Amino acid sequence: MSDGEETGDAVCWLGMLCPECGAMPSEGATDRCWRCGAVRDSEEEREAT
Repeated sequence: MSDGEETGDAVCWLGMLCPECGAMPSEGATDRCWRCGAVRDSEEEREAT
């Protein structure tokens, strides 16, 4: 990779995906998945795993 070459995000988004349907949470996400309605873990619970 050369200098100035743009790459994707350096973080792993897998922990943020809905465990039921795999949807990425929308901005300002609530405690439920916007697609399937599954209850999402809190941020503290996701960080603990």
